[in-house]
Order: sequence, then C-alpha cells, then structure tokens
Amino acid sequence: MSKKLSRDEETVKTRASETRLHEMRDHYDMEYSSPLRVPDSLKKDGYVYRWVNTGIRGRENYRIDEMVSKGWELVSKDRSSGICFDPLGRNPLSKQYICYKDVILMERPEAFSDRERRNLHKANDDKIRSLRGVSNDIGRPNTTLIDSF
Repeated sequence: MSKKLSRDEETVKTRASETRLHEMRDHYDMEYSSPLRVPDSLKKDGYVYRWVNTGIRGRENYRIDEMVSKGWELVSKDRSSGICFDPLGRNPLSKQYICYKDVILMERPEAFSDRERRNLHKANDDKIRSLRGVSNDIGRPNTTLIDSF
C-alpha cells in the first residue's frame, strides 16, 4: 500500500525534484554536441582540420596515405586526450591520434588548402571552357554583344 501524500508533502516533493532537475541541468551539459566537432582549444591558427576515414566496413582504404601526400598530418592524442573515446581499444590508432570510430583527425596549413582549391577551380574552369559551344557558363560577364534579334 502506498501512503497518500498531503498537499504540502506533494509540493515539497515536486519542488525537490524540480531543484534536482535544475541542478542536473547546471552540472551536466544536456545539449547535443557533435562528436566530430573540433574544439577551439585544439585548433592552431592558420590550420585547417578534417576528419578522414581509415576504412570502410573494416577494409582499409589507404585514404590517410593520400591525404599525407597532400600535406595533411595526423593530430596527436597528446594535444587533447579528452576527445578520443575508445574504451574497448578497438581502434589501434586511437592510442596515438585523435580518432572517433573509423575516422581520424588531420590538419594542414591553410595556405595548402587555398592552393589546392585554386588549382581545382582552375581545372574546372579549363574543362568548362574546353566544351564546344560553351562560352560563358562559369559566371563571367560576356564581353561580346549579339544584336541579331
């Protein structure tokens, strides 16, 4: 049998649970934060960060090797040990580098990324200009006027 609480006891119980709820909300961060968010404390000025997958469905894809050849470097776990979360030790890379599941954090100077972006835009512009009959599909103002209408 449960004892019926008086109105005052019910109010005290409700207030206590609300107080506990507020204490929990203040103590614990209840807002969602993406596990792939790179904290500002980890970032260096003038660097770009990217998560790179180490494999797909357990099969290695050598993506890290490709990224290293483009100037990317693995971010060491020593810089921030609180990011890695691999309690079962399934990912051997998580002992040395910042990982989350099957992705690993990499960084490179922003100048390298800007240079790569410029080269990709130039290659795309060249491909578009090489198409027959295409003269102004890349957003540049047309310098020739056609008054044939």
